[in-house]
Amino acid sequence: MVTAEEIARITVFADLDPSERERLAKVVADITLAPGESAVNEGDSRALFGLLEGRVEVIRRVDGVESVIGERKPGDVFGEMAMAFGITYPGGFRAAETSRVFRLASGGLFIFIGADAETAWLRPDIALDQKGYVLTGPDVHDAGRWQVDRDAYLLETSVPGIFACGDVRFSPVKRVAAAVGEGSMAIAFVHQFLKEAEAS
Repeated sequence: MVTAEEIARITVFADLDPSERERLAKVVADITLAPGESAVNEGDSRALFGLLEGRVEVIRRVDGVESVIGERKPGDVFGEMAMAFGITYPGGFRAAETSRVFRLASGGLFIFIGADAETAWLRPDIALDQKGYVLTGPDVHDAGRWQVDRDAYLLETSVPGIFACGDVRFSPVKRVAAAVGEGSMAIAFVHQFLKEAEAS
């Protein structure tokens, strides 16, 4: 049986809350592979694997010729590409030596990017919320950090003329499409800011 401590040694699961690792440990299959035995064959249905012990080769067959195109070591996952893109496995995974893996069956995978604001590098006069997200527009005013005699533009930070968009900005919406839209809006605000600066 796979333990929560073993799951913590898989890099992508290392930062999970211990209770989440306990939940995973209860639903994964514990599989021991003999040398040469396949965990996944080209075209198999989707599942995510974590390599606990041993070494697994990535196999690809082209025109009937099998080639080793990579390998996975303890702490690695495999199968994530088929999960992320909703496809069958474009290659196979075979034990190069006695190996132990866990298998997490799943119909799909949701990838969340942007959970942490990486804003430590910003200058200190750019206002942030308690989690490090950049305050912009009305949020800057509400925090008492707007010092100019005009309203801040929607994406303008506490420093006039500096704009923020996307996941780094304090906002309940963390989506790529929203970030792209905000990026184009920020450019329009920069043009407006520069036009007003030239006029004054």
